[in-house]
Amino acid sequence: MFVSGDSKYKLKTTTQDLESQSRSEDSGIYNLVVFEGDHNVVLEIGYTRTTLRGKPRQKRTFHYIIKENLRYKNKDRNRFEFGTSERMSLKEAAAKVQEQIAAVDILVTHGGAQDAELLECCGISVTEKIMFDTQLLAMVLIQDRRLDLNNLKQLLVELEIPFDENVRLYNSGNYAYMNAAVFLKLKHIAISRK
Repeated sequence: MFVSGDSKYKLKTTTQDLESQSRSEDSGIYNLVVFEGDHNVVLEIGYTRTTLRGKPRQKRTFHYIIKENLRYKNKDRNRFEFGTSERMSLKEAAAKVQEQIAAVDILVTHGGAQDAELLECCGISVTEKIMFDTQLLAMVLIQDRRLDLNNLKQLLVELEIPFDENVRLYNSGNYAYMNAAVFLKLKHIAISRK
């Protein structure tokens, strides 16, 4: 297991790690949108849950808009395309996300090295969960140096995952949903290379 820096989070980064988790039941893919002027102000939390074993089942995606932070600008907060957004306090959203996280085997983020710490600041514990970062997995599995691995849309194109070009990825629910597709595709690539 590779643990990133001094982090207490179990961040997995190799294809062997991914293969060893292929028997896991469920994964939770999350994304947070924070205010650009203060990254401690959480505006939205998006979360997608999907089954990993066998053929992945329908993804269930949740999108929570944080009521107490509505005064902060976020142009895509009301453009969730894969379900219905819910407005609630950060405390309520944290409780719902914690419940979802408790029910999954692994967590997935994209370029979210500090997301785990941000979740913890919101009262969401992820320290006992195995985590994958699709950005790091793509770095290992896709050898194209021209590809901007920070850009989820570029990864969707590179991995030939169909998606609507107009999907708003600055909406945390949409981002979590599309990152789930990236993770499942990277998992498939890693296992097929064995």
